[in-house]
Amino acid sequence: MKSSEWLIVQPALSKWAEWLRRHGEATMETAALIDARFFPSGAPQKAKEDSALNSLLKSADTNINPKPLCDAEATLRQYGLSREADTIVRLFDGNPDNAPRTLEYVEALLVDWEAEKQQYSGECEGGNEGDATTQSDGPFRPDGFRWKGKDYTGLRPTAWRLVEALWLKKRRTAEYRKLGKEVWDDDAIEPDKETVGTARKEANTFFQKHHVPLAVSVKGLHVSLKAVAP
Repeated sequence: MKSSEWLIVQPALSKWAEWLRRHGEATMETAALIDARFFPSGAPQKAKEDSALNSLLKSADTNINPKPLCDAEATLRQYGLSREADTIVRLFDGNPDNAPRTLEYVEALLVDWEAEKQQYSGECEGGNEGDATTQSDGPFRPDGFRWKGKDYTGLRPTAWRLVEALWLKKRRTAEYRKLGKEVWDDDAIEPDKETVGTARKEANTFFQKHHVPLAVSVKGLHVSLKAVAP
């Protein structure tokens, strides 16, 4: 995505992320009220609780198709991001209870695209692709990955080098046959699909274990690191 396009897509997606956060909080509040109403530990003020519960449920019913969702979906499709739009709509599925997992995916997209925008900006200013160790999120030496401020360690060496290489690439995508030096530290190696597949599986096992909504995938001659639905 071009940096100029990001300036339009990011606000729409951020607004919806904020809506999801608020709706997720409302859903938890609703659950607490239901617990208090039907499983009281003492003598709850039922009339007051029922009123608050009805208000929250009514709000949820009238916001199944929130405007931020419509705006974000339309903007994504406008800029050729139909796959991401489809995933967001499928995850939310008109159900407020799905707000937390949908938010997780939206936030992963925002992190992904923000890093891409910074890479483009660096190139425009004459910089290089950057250093993964200075990113707020991303791989760090010797075997870690930082996500949303939390550090996770234990990536196997080859998998870590693959993740690091992809994290620094435009669109986090590369032709895997050209990654011999970066990932396997050998110019003479021309990795094939099976070779890169082993590192891909190790990286994805690590991401799944730590609930990081990213995945390495192989398509044709290219390998990519992208946000995925949780």
